[in-house]
Amino acid sequence: MISDKYLQIDFPGFEHSTALWLYQIERNLSVFTEKVLSYESIISITCILINILHFTILTRKSMRNSSINIIMTAVAILDICTFFVGLKKIVERFLRDYYDCFQAETYTFVIVETLFQVVQDYSRRCSTWLCFLIALIRTLVIRNPLNQSYQKLAGPALSGFAILGILFLSLPISVVFSLEYELMKSSVPSFCNSTETTYYTVISDIFADNDGYYLKIFSIVNGLVSNIIPCVLFPAVTFLLVVELWKSDKKRKNLSSTANANDSRKTTRLVFYISLTFFIAEFPLGITTGATWFFLDVPGMKTIMSYFFFNFSMLLSANTATHCIVCFFMSSQYRIAAKQVVSCGYWTQKNKATVIRVTQTTSAKREVLKK
Repeated sequence: MISDKYLQIDFPGFEHSTALWLYQIERNLSVFTEKVLSYESIISITCILINILHFTILTRKSMRNSSINIIMTAVAILDICTFFVGLKKIVERFLRDYYDCFQAETYTFVIVETLFQVVQDYSRRCSTWLCFLIALIRTLVIRNPLNQSYQKLAGPALSGFAILGILFLSLPISVVFSLEYELMKSSVPSFCNSTETTYYTVISDIFADNDGYYLKIFSIVNGLVSNIIPCVLFPAVTFLLVVELWKSDKKRKNLSSTANANDSRKTTRLVFYISLTFFIAEFPLGITTGATWFFLDVPGMKTIMSYFFFNFSMLLSANTATHCIVCFFMSSQYRIAAKQVVSCGYWTQKNKATVIRVTQTTSAKREVLKK
């Protein structure tokens, strides 16, 4: 049975019944998070391999003919970068198991961890807005089928400028994020040496002053820009995309071929499913990011929010693997490119050989008929 003194320390200002209820939530989240944490390495490695495969498929020559595919290539690269923190943990775990005197709190390791956290924050924000840009481009193209200026957005020429624009606009928040922590050091007893110097990070004085006023403001801004705003805009743009496609299908029944209509519909479904999985994973993380630092004076609530943040962060990381899966089932062009990658080009050569044999057989039959 938990003591009242512990509840008062962890949940100050709350009534006993409410504090007890929050404590139960904290314990349940702790057990659940430990289970998720045990699979973190497997999830990270699996998602990295899937995203590498996704990147390899998207960089095939046949896939580089549209802005959507090129932007998705950039998304795949950024998604891989978000797993650097997980890879570092895997390396640390391996070194701890095989080296008794391994120390993870060295200057280099702490600096690398901080850098990877900044890269993760930056990559996720860029990936989020690039996914939104895919939906926006598709909506504008469908909405303005006769306007050549909008049709150029679907081509590969402007995709590079769009990617660079997102990368540049996302940079200032990550620069501020890098200033959130400062490096500290201390000397502690060691089994391998008499004492050793360990390094760690704490909230910088700039962010901690005035009861963490600037930290709270930055957390809100980061949560809004990185998660919540795109989560609101993404479904809205996707809804407009579906409406416009429905209208354009009616208008183009007698003007477009069935194959073109099916390709257009599949592309729209591709964007829709990506936006759906994105919303489920991203929106809760945005709420958690913005609310965490409002509980600096309530240790128990801060712990609960940190558990939520970790689990939603893992959900978002796992969601990156769905891009490859959705593309495979929704795009015939992607499936062909995937077969080429998996078979190391053998599938393409085999199909070319089949086409040549069919052509030769057809020509021979024609010669026979002429005689």
